[in-house]
Amino acid sequence: MLRTLLIASVLQLGLGTVAMACEGQTGAVIFEDTFPDDSGGWELTVGSSEVIPPVLKLTPKGTSTTLNLTFNAVSADYCAEVKLPQGKPDNYVGFGLDFWAKDYTSLMSFIVYTNKTAGLYKLTDGVWTAIYNGNDVNVDTTPGATNTVRVIAKDGKITLMLNGTVLKAVRAQVPEGNLRFGAYAEIQTNIDDGPSVEVTSYSVTTGE
Repeated sequence: MLRTLLIASVLQLGLGTVAMACEGQTGAVIFEDTFPDDSGGWELTVGSSEVIPPVLKLTPKGTSTTLNLTFNAVSADYCAEVKLPQGKPDNYVGFGLDFWAKDYTSLMSFIVYTNKTAGLYKLTDGVWTAIYNGNDVNVDTTPGATNTVRVIAKDGKITLMLNGTVLKAVRAQVPEGNLRFGAYAEIQTNIDDGPSVEVTSYSVTTGE
């Protein structure tokens, strides 16, 4: 009986170190937010990036970006659960999981689009470089559907995952410093009363 209780206690302790928002994440929790309020440390802008419980709502006027002001991560497992609008073939919408951000002009972003494309992009001093582009990826634009966008940045390698499927793994040099993470949205052509991207959870763990 004592042995059973001991095992149960160990299991409970182990579960307590894992973020539960995104299935498959491992390691100790660095940050987790399901947006019950605006206390998560996000840099918000009215009309562009707002916490409207229970979501982080991004409404791109061209683009919209928010970085976290109070937490940092470098070697980590980053994951966001996102509801994307359907978009239109000639005016598609994208969501980006930002990581390794020095500031808003220098970062990495894994972006998935409603036209079922995806890419890994590097922003350096305000200039974008495409590192990977994928076509016909499994983005779900069904109304109300949730997409799981995940980046594992560990040991000099970046692994990109969408809805549980690995899209690409690339080697990359890790920048120095206290790096930030965040969320990004874009629309190809800005329109009045344009669609919004809703982030329902965002979690960062130390990974395996």
